[in-house]
Amino acid sequence: MIGKALSGLEKAVAQVLLSHGMIEDSQLKEYIVELAKDFKDAPSLEIKNIMKNINESVAPYSMAARSIVKKVLVQDEENTTVNTLRLKDDKHILYYHGIINLEEDSVFKDFGTIYSPNEIQLFNKILNKLIEQDNEMTFRDVEDCIDNNLKMKSPEWNSALMKFEKAKWLSRDGPRGYWEIGIRSHLELQPIIEAQLLAKLTSSNDDGDGDGYSQADALEAARLELPQII
Repeated sequence: MIGKALSGLEKAVAQVLLSHGMIEDSQLKEYIVELAKDFKDAPSLEIKNIMKNINESVAPYSMAARSIVKKVLVQDEENTTVNTLRLKDDKHILYYHGIINLEEDSVFKDFGTIYSPNEIQLFNKILNKLIEQDNEMTFRDVEDCIDNNLKMKSPEWNSALMKFEKAKWLSRDGPRGYWEIGIRSHLELQPIIEAQLLAKLTSSNDDGDGDGYSQADALEAARLELPQII
């Protein structure tokens, strides 16, 4: 099955998405404005329409063009101390766009061609701990992930963290400096993150911490706190 034919501009945008892995909305708009100077064949310059056409083109290859929205914490304008961080209204959100592989095995195969076995193991440990700790980790928490089975010295795991951050698998909250699950992880590893969330919630209920909600209700509430694929 052959995917939908793309215009020259749409093909160029697809290449931008593939090369970046994940790109923020305003940055993608800047690319589109520049690309439109060279490609006059685009049926639309709206990101929503371009993403829809790219998605239809790559769908036969078990890939998808997806967008994701993330609410951001900002400092209170009347008090700039980090203790006053709060989630503002829905206008304070960021949109990201990317092309993802829908086959889970292929995602990890691609992951394995970029990172060493130790780096992959470290990432898995960090991801697990972030879910356990409500998506907050300090450098000390990361260091605690280094055990006898993961022989990495400080320069090695610090270098791995920088690589994960650059590729958007992990991110850091600016004002607080905590490590968080990156926007690319939310987009490409969503089923894994949700499965681990469910396991965490199940364990919590088994320990008698339930408050009357079903596991499905608890999972849905937890999912709504995550960046949402749109």
